[in-house]
Amino acid sequence: MVVLDNLSAGELTEAAAPSLRRIAEEGAVGLMNCRTAGSLGPSDTYLCIGAGAKIKGGSNGGLAFNASDIYFDDITAADVFFQRTGKFASPQNVINLAIAEILRNAELVPRSAFPGALGQSLKEAGFKVAVLGNADTKEEHHREVSLIAMDWDGIVQRGDVGSTFIKKDPRAGLVTDYDKLLSRSIEFLRSVDFLVIELGDTSRAEKEALFYAEEAMLKNKTAAIARADNFIGRLSSNLKDEDEETMLMVLAPTTSLKARESGNYLTPLIIGGGGVGRGILTSATTRWPGIIDNTDIAPTVLNFLGADSLNSFSGRPISVLNREEGFENIGALSEKFEMKAQTRVPILTSYVSFVAVMLILAALLSLIKSIPKKVLRGTQLVFLWLLSVPVAFEIFAPVQYGSIVVPIVSASVIAALILLGARFLKKELLAPIVAISLLTTFVLVADVFSGWNLTRGSLLGYCPNIGARFYGIGNEYMGILLGSSIVGTTALLDIRHLNSKGWRLLTGLFFLFLIVAVGHPSLGANMGGAIAAVVAYGTTFLILWEGSLKKKHLAYVVVGILIILLLFTGIDLLRGDSSSHAGRSATLVYRGGATEAVKIIQRKIAMNYKGMRYTAWTRVLLATLLAFPILFLRPVSFLENLRKRYPNLMGGFVGTTLGALAAFVFNDTGAAAAAAVIMFAIVALLYVVVEEHHGSVGDN
Repeated sequence: MVVLDNLSAGELTEAAAPSLRRIAEEGAVGLMNCRTAGSLGPSDTYLCIGAGAKIKGGSNGGLAFNASDIYFDDITAADVFFQRTGKFASPQNVINLAIAEILRNAELVPRSAFPGALGQSLKEAGFKVAVLGNADTKEEHHREVSLIAMDWDGIVQRGDVGSTFIKKDPRAGLVTDYDKLLSRSIEFLRSVDFLVIELGDTSRAEKEALFYAEEAMLKNKTAAIARADNFIGRLSSNLKDEDEETMLMVLAPTTSLKARESGNYLTPLIIGGGGVGRGILTSATTRWPGIIDNTDIAPTVLNFLGADSLNSFSGRPISVLNREEGFENIGALSEKFEMKAQTRVPILTSYVSFVAVMLILAALLSLIKSIPKKVLRGTQLVFLWLLSVPVAFEIFAPVQYGSIVVPIVSASVIAALILLGARFLKKELLAPIVAISLLTTFVLVADVFSGWNLTRGSLLGYCPNIGARFYGIGNEYMGILLGSSIVGTTALLDIRHLNSKGWRLLTGLFFLFLIVAVGHPSLGANMGGAIAAVVAYGTTFLILWEGSLKKKHLAYVVVGILIILLLFTGIDLLRGDSSSHAGRSATLVYRGGATEAVKIIQRKIAMNYKGMRYTAWTRVLLATLLAFPILFLRPVSFLENLRKRYPNLMGGFVGTTLGALAAFVFNDTGAAAAAAVIMFAIVALLYVVVEEHHGSVGDN
């Protein structure tokens, strides 16, 4: 493993790097998400690779030394290590003096993740491990490379991270002495099974950037990449005879500062040799061609060497897809996701805020007697447009763009065209709502069954830069699917007067189909969404079937949730390494018992709290809570008339409300999921309330 840190895919593909280009073209290439449970600094990014899980360890992970080196005065690093840990280190060891702090910080993350899990697994399996090189600057030690290969005690079996690999260059400052590093690398390759080599120069160029003029900094970084590429070319030539037995992995644990500021957390990864065929990288963690996660590195190393892991890693072994996209593609792919990351937040925040404002405005308008009809009609048109935007983002998803203006204008136009098409159907008050809702449902379900390609590209979908979800249906679109399908079907039953048992049974079967689409591990793969779907669809169906919700129905819903959990979890576990989050969580609980279950609950509560604070969707929830009391200020006769006129829709409103509550409780970003579930229902209700000002609710 060759570490070329603080590097973005764009910087690599734009640089003159013939050796890396050759290895990539002969082997496989991809992008790696470098997010952690802590910072985006090397102390945490390197640690995640060695732990095979999202973890944090603090800011002192670079304090590693050769055990025999003098730390200060006549005190060796081994002496200091014993003072801090009570453990002895052999002279040939590399030891991390911050291991106690790292372990304490790691315990703050509510998941079973262990610093040094990769090194410990290799040690227990009898494999020899070593590290070489550093990224030291004049002011600080940067030996984070030890975090990848160390064991649970903070010890790497062999290696050299000392200053012997650094030399002074009058033009470039401190640089890596690649002749010495190559000599030691070849020496260690003869005697170890897993060797991690830190090249250092790209990291130094990044850390010294504040002291350089921009042009000089770019020149320094480019020169650092060129020197690293030359070393890798020389190193790979020494592996030729062992090409099938030796895997060469070149990666950047941390992306560049410029990329991080742009919201890009994807770094380049190249793998050659070891029987790796030509193509692009993926894994069961992401199920995304060209994308892997930093947690996938540890299980990949163990899988290649034939070692068993001592604990369940979050990641899964990397695999190769036989495709033509290669070295140049990762730069373009990274740029595409960076553009999405830059545009997603402002557009999503603006859209959600607009929805929230319109909910409160419409509720207030419903209390005012003398409102011009044009204002009321305009409010309804805005509501229809807002409901059309989510599916417009899906339709727009395949389009490439380089400016925030393009998705705003394009999605707005698509939504307006959908609105106009829906208005042509207005023979009934709710016909436009039905048309938009069922179109949204159809597009989302079709995308789930065809591999989530639209959701991945949509601004309302998940993003590989964020890394919270890589496959299936995300929480926003899961909620939108639940809300749109319930509103669309129940309103259709009302306007077409489809009240027979046969139509209600058909509706129930349709709801069951959607539960499978949301929760099946090969489809939506959203277990929290599946629970919310059972609650939303189950209560809606029971109201449609029996006319009201009774106490016994609660037991039916609970049984339904248990059946779905057992069924989908069982299917997931049978998939083995392809299992999703639910299957892995079940495995962790099986191995760790109640302690692991508590950690999972703690993690979900923490993520829900964080989501409540930071997601824009919270505004929709708050607006809904404000709109409800305003609506109930209306005469009882109006609400009763509404229930009689649209009994199925009102039943669907109860179902989506309960489904939103379940989505909030059982999803990591519950606020976003809950708001998306309730949005279609509250908008449909307000759409009808606004129409009341024309005196048509009772007559239409």
